[in-house]
Amino acid sequence: MIKIRNALVAVIILLYANIYAIDKFNSFIVTDIKINGLERIELGTVYNYLPIKVGGVIDGNKADDIIHKLYSSGFFQDIRLEQNGQNGSALIINIKERPIIAELSITGDHAFDHDKLIKALNDNGIMTSKVFDKSVLDGAILSLKTEYYNRGLYSVE
Repeated sequence: MIKIRNALVAVIILLYANIYAIDKFNSFIVTDIKINGLERIELGTVYNYLPIKVGGVIDGNKADDIIHKLYSSGFFQDIRLEQNGQNGSALIINIKERPIIAELSITGDHAFDHDKLIKALNDNGIMTSKVFDKSVLDGAILSLKTEYYNRGLYSVE
C-alpha cells in the first residue's frame, strides 16, 4: 500500500511540475524570434516548422505546439523556450540538434553478404549523412538478430 501511495505522490508531483512549466509562460505578443544552437540545419528550415510568427500571441498551449512541431521534424533532441528581450516580448528557442551519422562500419558480418547488409540498413534509414535515430537503430538490431536466429545462430550480440 505504501508503494502505491508513493507512486501516486510521484505522479501528482510530475503533473504539477508539468502544469507549472506550461503556466510559467505568460501570454505575450512576440516581437522577435531568436533561435540558438543551430549547427547544420538552416534557420529557414526551423522557421518553416514554427506555428507562430512575429506579431503572434504565445501562451502555454502555443509553447507546447511549438515544441511538438519542432520535435516532430526529427531534427532535434532538446528544445527549450524562453521569454526575453525588452518587455519580455522576444521568444528565444534554444535547441540541440540530433547527431548525424558520419560513418557506417560493420564488422563480423560473416553470415550475411556485406553489400546486401549495407543496402538493407540504408533502406531502413541507417546511412551516412542521415540524422541518427536510436529507435531506427534498435529496430535494425532486432531485425538483424531475428535473421541470425532464423539461421540457427543464437549467440549473436
